[in-house]
Amino acid sequence: MSYVREGDILVVYAIDRLGRDTIDVLNTVESLHAKGVSVISIREGFELGAPIGKTMLTMLAAIAELERSSIKAKQMAGIARKERWLAVWS
Repeated sequence: MSYVREGDILVVYAIDRLGRDTIDVLNTVESLHAKGVSVISIREGFELGAPIGKTMLTMLAAIAELERSSIKAKQMAGIARKERWLAVWS
């Protein structure tokens, strides 16, 4: 945040790279826009400050958060299954 200046364009590969959850992503983008910085997502293919971009940003950030939660749940299930297996075979 300290490197960007008004008029800069920040290009990110995907919006989920901007924060850990939906609120974090939205706050980051809003802070950048308040500094006069445009944000463009390559994967999603739109400028996040345009009206349609803001709408898409909110939806895609929520989907990215859901995806991370799903991955975490699967990881925890795998760890629990391994612990059960080790308990049986130890």
